[in-house]
Amino acid sequence: MIVFVREFFDRTVRSPEQLEKRGFTVLSAIPVIEVEAKLDGKQLKKDEGRNIAAHLITHLNPKSPVAEAYRVLRTGIQFAKLDRKIKSIVVASGAPKEGKSTTSSNLAITMAKANLKTVLVDADLRRPVLHRVFGVKREPGLTDYLFERAELDEIFRKTDIENLYLIPCGVVPPNPSELLGSEKMKKFVEYLKSNYDLVVFDTPPLVAVADALILANQVDGVLLVASAGKTEIDVLDKAREMIQRVEGNVIGVLLNNFDASATYGTYYRYYRYYRYYDYYGADREKGEGNA
Repeated sequence: MIVFVREFFDRTVRSPEQLEKRGFTVLSAIPVIEVEAKLDGKQLKKDEGRNIAAHLITHLNPKSPVAEAYRVLRTGIQFAKLDRKIKSIVVASGAPKEGKSTTSSNLAITMAKANLKTVLVDADLRRPVLHRVFGVKREPGLTDYLFERAELDEIFRKTDIENLYLIPCGVVPPNPSELLGSEKMKKFVEYLKSNYDLVVFDTPPLVAVADALILANQVDGVLLVASAGKTEIDVLDKAREMIQRVEGNVIGVLLNNFDASATYGTYYRYYRYYRYYDYYGADREKGEGNA
């Protein structure tokens, strides 16, 4: 009885099926990421090391179930629109700490590993983290270019991953929304779309600030990130509504921290088989194999 009451009043997202019943397209479900606090053989501070490793898990452990789930995401995005390719994506979440920066990093890495010239842009001008993840200087970056304090070629960082470039935040500005909505930013977005196979923008949570909404109608699609057992379904509904209001295109949802064994119980092995077939069946047709 207690379990029933708790589940009845629980408004958090629990499974892909729950999202699909609300009209969302679930592009992939990412298992809980369990990593050691090590990077390149060096022991880091526990929380810092695990955080960085989680952002890079598709590169550090490409054969893991998590990396496989991100490849499912890649396939889902590539087939999201049949009439034209998705070349630019805003990664957003409804609320903080739902895994959007981890998603942005691993999505960009996965795309780059498919031989797509990819650029990852840290457009979270309030709490930037991607420079620490990839071990590069934060300045000069995006804001320095928009403030005309740096030239275009000064803000790109070549990462250790082939085909992947990073544009860090730069100096944290007092007016992030105004900068992202500027005419110079709009022209810069068009430049990136013309010169890269895929552009991924990491942005702040939607319910807190308008930054992601400003970029939403300048790109081909918005990927919403949810966290199982944490994200409230009503908040996700609100995020979708806000994006649609500015004529943005929600291409789907990524569900983080999904424990399929707890959700599906004895049916877990069938769920795993379905996801395995879904990924490898699609990629074999493209000749990728077990990349």
